[in-house]
Amino acid sequence: MGETPSALLSNTLPPPSLSPLFTTRRTPWPPPLRPLPTPPASLLRWVTGDRSSKGNSSGSGGGGNTDGASSPEEDTQKPIFAPPPPDYAAAATDPPGSVLRLPAKTELTPSQVGAVFGYPRDLAAQYQVGSLLGAGSFGVVRRGVHRATGAAYAIKSVAKVPRRGACTPRHLLKLRTEVDVMRQLGPSLDAVYLAAVFEDAGAVHLGEQKKNKKKGGGEQP
Repeated sequence: MGETPSALLSNTLPPPSLSPLFTTRRTPWPPPLRPLPTPPASLLRWVTGDRSSKGNSSGSGGGGNTDGASSPEEDTQKPIFAPPPPDYAAAATDPPGSVLRLPAKTELTPSQVGAVFGYPRDLAAQYQVGSLLGAGSFGVVRRGVHRATGAAYAIKSVAKVPRRGACTPRHLLKLRTEVDVMRQLGPSLDAVYLAAVFEDAGAVHLGEQKKNKKKGGGEQP
């Protein structure tokens, strides 16, 4: 009696086996990370800014390096990147007893910041300060009129003691940096420029004037 088609298939086909995709991997996954090679001592000295050549001179009894390479112990202790330079540093012209020479995060009292920058203190004598134009997180802006010329100004007042947090030498140096930058730019700014700066016990006042453009394309303050 003849065999059925299913029996014929079972006799001729090989036994089922698992696909290679489902078999166990012989290598672990993910593969293990290989350690990075140690940079040479010359590269470390270049990154850290150390240009000194140690051991270039051969000592009489030391037997030191003559190729300038440091020992492995020195390379492991040396930082890869040099620390950034301190920002808002006191100027060389600041007197020795100035609060600007204190550590950057020293908390200052209002009595310590009464006279810091040496700016003129006769704002009321030169300008008539009027109504409020705007206010922000760092200060306020009021209308101002120059008493001698009648020119219109915007008087920006920035408090020496911030609203949030204590006053520090770093905060005062930031104020002075803003004044110095605006002085250097001068009338080159398109909108306003710094014409005068004043100081009192509680704030720094910046007299800013708007630039008026002539019809011919030129500009006049």
